[in-house]
Amino acid sequence: MWKYILILFGLAGVCTADDLQGYSRIDHKAGTSSKVMLTDPGFEKNGSGWELKPGFSVEKGSGRSATHALKYVRNNRSDYAIASTRIDVKPGAFYRFGSWIKTSGVTTSPQGGGATIAMEFSKKGKDGRNIFLTGRYLRGITGTKDWTFVSDVVRIPKNASAVSLSLYIWKGASGTAWFDDITVQEQGANLWSLYTLNPYQTVADGKCTVAVSYDGKSVAGRDLEVRMQIKENGMVRRAKVREDRAEIELGKLAPGRYDAEFMILDPAKKTVCCSTRIPLLVNPSAHPAVAIDRFGRTVVNGRPFLPLGIFTAGLDSRTMDTLREAGLNCVLPYSSMNLKLDNNAPASPEQIIKVMDLAESKGLKVIFSCKDVGSSARYGVQEWHGTKGQDAIIRRITGLLKEHPALLAWYINDEQPSSQIERLTAMRRLFNQMDANHPTYGVLYQYEDLPMYGSTSDIIGVDPYPLNGDNLKKAVYAMTQSRLAGLPAWVVPQAANISIYSSEKKLENPQNPSEEKMRSLVLLEAAYGARGFIFYKYEDLKSWKLPKDNFAKEWAKVKRVVAALKSLEPYIMSEYPVELLSEGEVVAARLRNPDGKTVIVICAVGPGTASVKLNLGDRRYRSKYGYTSKQNGEWTFRGSGICSDLLFEE
Repeated sequence: MWKYILILFGLAGVCTADDLQGYSRIDHKAGTSSKVMLTDPGFEKNGSGWELKPGFSVEKGSGRSATHALKYVRNNRSDYAIASTRIDVKPGAFYRFGSWIKTSGVTTSPQGGGATIAMEFSKKGKDGRNIFLTGRYLRGITGTKDWTFVSDVVRIPKNASAVSLSLYIWKGASGTAWFDDITVQEQGANLWSLYTLNPYQTVADGKCTVAVSYDGKSVAGRDLEVRMQIKENGMVRRAKVREDRAEIELGKLAPGRYDAEFMILDPAKKTVCCSTRIPLLVNPSAHPAVAIDRFGRTVVNGRPFLPLGIFTAGLDSRTMDTLREAGLNCVLPYSSMNLKLDNNAPASPEQIIKVMDLAESKGLKVIFSCKDVGSSARYGVQEWHGTKGQDAIIRRITGLLKEHPALLAWYINDEQPSSQIERLTAMRRLFNQMDANHPTYGVLYQYEDLPMYGSTSDIIGVDPYPLNGDNLKKAVYAMTQSRLAGLPAWVVPQAANISIYSSEKKLENPQNPSEEKMRSLVLLEAAYGARGFIFYKYEDLKSWKLPKDNFAKEWAKVKRVVAALKSLEPYIMSEYPVELLSEGEVVAARLRNPDGKTVIVICAVGPGTASVKLNLGDRRYRSKYGYTSKQNGEWTFRGSGICSDLLFEE
């Protein structure tokens, strides 16, 4: 069976269709490579190579075959300890890691986890010490259960310098767990990406646009084609790949749903590089309530709409008023599945409707979060008000809200690892099928792999923070990858001090992001074509770890940055494409409003001083922030560190 999934192994085969005579293809059947050698995976050497914290012990006769096992006892939920070991793996490669686990009376943690295994990644810092990058944390098992294999597939970050495995019981839980036969095994991989750029995977104008990339990188300069075959009528179309895109003419295909198989072909080598099946809806009369037009703009009820919003934990009337007063027009509540107006009432679908009704009355759109539905990670939702299973929950929640006027989009991916791409793709397709009026949205920090996630949502987001450094190079890379992915971008700028997540006590002198940095980040993102801005995160501005006056001071900054974006709305939302004028130390771009008037967006990336000269012709401009001046007919921007300017045509 041919699948589009990254963690795959290639076996040569022969194509039989007439136009594929002589081509060899990769039969994407799951496969594995060699196992990683662990010092003591079964604890027969009394835990040699493992760092065992208090509560852990090697117990003879408790293993799966009456052999040794690692035992962990936690009677006090406030205790926390892990057993860990370093492993030698290849950066950029895919691995399945797992452990056999047995439990006795393991309670469920507040985050929904139990006894489990995790893999964590670090990179080398400037001082040579390892700095935490990220990790993959599985929910594991709870209660009293016999030996169960808990595992997942993960891609090792390309910049990882150290990788470790951890065995533990989640914080806030208690009980006894045994661990045995730990495994880490490399997986074969096909790194080609192929997906449609048609919103809702709907063909409305007889054309299907396909994005192509390899290992998250451009395929410019390679002689490639995309082949599409419609299962229902056998129709075959082929198109050249130009600038990482292929446009396929479908002609007058009758309205309806079709099963299309897409292939990436290398005609010179006579090979099929990748194949995937994508369901398409042909609907020439499609006019979604929330549409994504051919310019990547969000169109609500026929009018362009620039999403200016913020992530929140919950949503109540006072919060809505604060957001609207700040100029925001949408909100993404993490607890969407449990929204309620009455704190004394139990969570219910009826309470969600009340919150949505109130949001609509206040002119606030809601990006509804379903990110935890079907997830095996922390906070994963497998049952919702009596409805069990990912697909059943999606059908119920879309049935509840798809006609609601406050709904803007479905949030379905919150930085999920690449092992979840197949699940997220299926999830996105079901949302598109059940609700062709609202797009799906996902946010990622895996910038190097961004195009690989192209099949998982209609709109993509990046969150290149923290803003506590001296440059925006990560943001430049994130936006460059976003442009390669080709999907409309609703970016996630930092609004709060995220150091609260790494501190367990009150911050006496918090280093909040400066207004200059916040503004420069969003202007940089606008220069690279962002079509929406969803800030992160409202409640973090009110954290108990920050001074009491923190919210008032920092919210004033956010409001001014939002005002700057609103001043650019006619330019960001016009049909004219963004024109990059400069990249490198200084990023500059020309945007036009519907009347053809221009604004020049300029951002110094940092670190250090930087300047750029711009020849803008005879048009008259005024500098908004004073970093740019005109001399001898040429405009010169000069700045130090992260800073920015706007030149508005007069």
